[in-house]
Amino acid sequence: MGMAAAAVAATGVRHASAAPLDDNHGIVTSDNIRLTVITPGLIRYEYSPTRRFEDSPTLLAHHRTARSTAYRTHTSDGVVRIDTELLTLTCPTSRFDGGPDIVLKHSGARVRPTWLSDRYVPQLTGVAFAANLETWTTSVPPLPPDNLGGWLRCLDSVRAETSMQPGLLSRSGWHFLDDTHSVLVRDDSDVFVRRPARPGYRDGYIFVYADDYKRALADLRLLSGATPLLPRRAFGNWFSRYAPYDERFYREVLIPQCERAGVALDVLVVDTDFKAPNSWNGWNWNRRLFADPRRFISWAHDRHMAVGLNIHPSISGDDPRYPESAKTAGGTLRSALTPAARFFSALGRRITGALGPTFVWDWGNRAHLTSFMRLHDSFERDGVDFWWLDWIIDESFVGATPGAIADDVWIARAYTRRPRATASRWLPLARNGASYWDMVGTRPGPWGGHRHTIHFTGDTYSTWETLAFEVVFTHAEGNIGLSYVSHDIGGFKGQTDPERYVRWMQFGAFSPIMRIHSQSIDTPRLPWEFASPFREAATAAMRIRSRLVPYLYTAARIAHDTGLPMVRGMYLDWPRRREAYEFRHQYMLGDDLLVAPVVRAASSVRTKRIWFPEGRWVNIVTGASVRGPKVVDVPVTLSDIPVYARAGSTLPLTRGTVPAADGAAPLTLKVFAGASGSSLLYHDDGHSGDYRDTGYSWTTIDWDDEARALSLDTSSPGPLTHPRPPIGRIELVGVDSRPSGVTVNSARIPDQRWVMRPHDRAATADIDGSVRDRLRRRV
Repeated sequence: MGMAAAAVAATGVRHASAAPLDDNHGIVTSDNIRLTVITPGLIRYEYSPTRRFEDSPTLLAHHRTARSTAYRTHTSDGVVRIDTELLTLTCPTSRFDGGPDIVLKHSGARVRPTWLSDRYVPQLTGVAFAANLETWTTSVPPLPPDNLGGWLRCLDSVRAETSMQPGLLSRSGWHFLDDTHSVLVRDDSDVFVRRPARPGYRDGYIFVYADDYKRALADLRLLSGATPLLPRRAFGNWFSRYAPYDERFYREVLIPQCERAGVALDVLVVDTDFKAPNSWNGWNWNRRLFADPRRFISWAHDRHMAVGLNIHPSISGDDPRYPESAKTAGGTLRSALTPAARFFSALGRRITGALGPTFVWDWGNRAHLTSFMRLHDSFERDGVDFWWLDWIIDESFVGATPGAIADDVWIARAYTRRPRATASRWLPLARNGASYWDMVGTRPGPWGGHRHTIHFTGDTYSTWETLAFEVVFTHAEGNIGLSYVSHDIGGFKGQTDPERYVRWMQFGAFSPIMRIHSQSIDTPRLPWEFASPFREAATAAMRIRSRLVPYLYTAARIAHDTGLPMVRGMYLDWPRRREAYEFRHQYMLGDDLLVAPVVRAASSVRTKRIWFPEGRWVNIVTGASVRGPKVVDVPVTLSDIPVYARAGSTLPLTRGTVPAADGAAPLTLKVFAGASGSSLLYHDDGHSGDYRDTGYSWTTIDWDDEARALSLDTSSPGPLTHPRPPIGRIELVGVDSRPSGVTVNSARIPDQRWVMRPHDRAATADIDGSVRDRLRRRV
């Protein structure tokens, strides 16, 4: 081990001497190469013919400070070697020679990175889409062997399963990310910097994790940053529809319908028709629909609902705000190029065949970005909570070298940097990882987008095949660190048969974001727009979604802390089981729930084939249990949602259907008997940034199956300014007779208090004052 490495120059460039340097804290520099040991399984490799290395962050490499000391180095005869517990890396110090050789210690395989070409030519798949050639997915290259899948910019016009871009996780136990061509960024700026011209320069990240996929995602979080925690209400029920609704509809029709059905709505996403003078890309309220926007938004907030608005990123030349925007942009706004962009602008005025004028922004230009963002200010003063950047036909772009920046990630980052946004937890709802011009976007891809985006997956067709693919796609996107995946529940395009609608709603209830949406007023997506028994089954899905918020919120906080997504492929927990890769239409939601959505019609299947891993699994509705490992064909009726909890786990639920924002609502703790186990419950104020500091608490819930004892211990790193939810009821699931001798924090629940429900193998008991007092003393 040697002396400390050279200091960072003011330009962010590090100069290396020819002598090998090891600073004993993760940086090894010798001749033309610099190696950074970030963790034992994550190493950065740089090669620079000029011996000038880069320290400024990129969208992927958000953090440059993480280092590991768990390595050994050796340099001789112009070759440097690094050994960690997971890999051995060797490379020449004075020449590139294709990059390092890596030996994977878990398999003994010798591998080498594959570098991207210095030249990148987008396929202009966005233009093909705009021309209504809905075959853009045929341009997606096949996944590399063993890769477990990762992402697509969107699922627009997808009718069935299609190829995905690769994610971080591979059954080969390693992955390489080439960051050579990505632009440089600063946390305090909306301006990116193209990398200095250094012919031959290479910069990449080697992830080695064997079959410890969770470790890989933790390393990605360390390098690229944590997923922000959305506000609590984001995990409730969302509603949107592509129709010109007015304030009266929301106040006098939609919400009364929900109230009669016993359903809570938590987020209203107002689609494009709220705009004027152009309903596609206008930048003013349509006063015929919303005479008093502030009154409308205040009404929604009073009912614990958030309001998001749809934005199409272009502006008509006849918009009253166009002169102001053009002036702010320095008079350099570009006219839209494709007929599709101009047609949709014309469609916004309901003028058939008109083609313009329409103007778009270059978000890589600071003046253009300022021009675009200022148009949002007046809406935010009215109280708008967040934005849906609906960018598929409009042609705004980020002016950079092709393949050097993902336009989606850059503009989403700009939204999260707005002064008002920094005081809010909301992220924009947007496509992710590429651009309108290059929807395939093979580089640089979505890396870093998890910090800035709720992934709006776009306008799919309502087919069984699409529903099935969305299940797979949701957990695959966890492999790029993306937790918040938001589908048009029910499908966007076309009618849906009632059974398929119910199954989509059930999947939505157990997915990261439950957002109902459809193409027009003639494509029903609300439960009461269907006949019985479909109405009742879909309504039940919305109710269980509301009750699940405490559990979902906990899963989101775990995603923030660990990099583990809310929805996880089965292989994350059982990487050595073949079935974990084969059963792609099931997943883990958070730590404790196994979800297996029904994705085929009853005419073709009346059972759901489920793989149950080791241990006992308890159906959260019926109480029926299965001991794994085994594959079971589980009978399903229309109302069945095949969801199973780990025996020994505790599922926190609100006692009734309450707004998701209500973090103080009494809870039911649903304890699944059959084994001992431990679960977590997270709590904070639901909306502020205090969760980043000390304004939160964790409750550990332990169940001792033999002793029939439940214990709860709550801790917080600092004082809380908001009440924790009281525990109002205990429900013991997976029992066949009335329980006896059950204690909660050593306080016995009187045996006579238990009410048995034999049909679902469950017993409930309300908590009285003596037990609540014991809970207060313990926490």
